[in-house]
Amino acid sequence: MTKKPETVKGEDLIKRKDGLYYKKYARVPFTGTMKEFFAVDPDDQPGVNGQLWKNINYKKGKQEGLYESFYDNGQLLFRGNIKNGKIEGPCESFYFNGKLNFKSNYKHGYHDGMFETIRSRGAYIPLEKIEKKEIVLKIERDFKFMLAYLKNKKIPTTNCIGFYKLWFWRISVKDGVWEYFDENGKCQTRVNFKNGKRVK
Repeated sequence: MTKKPETVKGEDLIKRKDGLYYKKYARVPFTGTMKEFFAVDPDDQPGVNGQLWKNINYKKGKQEGLYESFYDNGQLLFRGNIKNGKIEGPCESFYFNGKLNFKSNYKHGYHDGMFETIRSRGAYIPLEKIEKKEIVLKIERDFKFMLAYLKNKKIPTTNCIGFYKLWFWRISVKDGVWEYFDENGKCQTRVNFKNGKRVK
């Protein structure tokens, strides 16, 4: 008989010096699902207390598989998959009211390929594909260095994505033709980019 995957709460897991997650007092790295909930606050809105916040899967102590996060009204905020500790493959994000924020594709934790919102559509290319490895590693770990790098390369931050830190800062830049739409979904303009810079 196959053992049913275990489900625990966020406070039941700890990250040890080896970088892996364990249940408290356990000797073996955790495999299963961790569910984290919004804190119960007696002054909070009645429907928010105890609402699911994150749903994360682990395999042998590492985040692996489905990753979901939610708003306090229960609406899905983000859904994607983790592989080798990084977001991998297609993902989607939504606003508090349920409308689409973006659809994207990840590779090694970077936005890589097509990116779509209700107002724009185009592709991103990861910095790891256009920059030296040692520079990329420093960008991932040093926010000030990252900003200085973009300024020196004259790449506007509006042409980048990845400033939210889930694990590391993994910056991708606009590349190729981008289309921009009005509120009715009609294309208003097309702009060509090369490695984060607008091409005239």
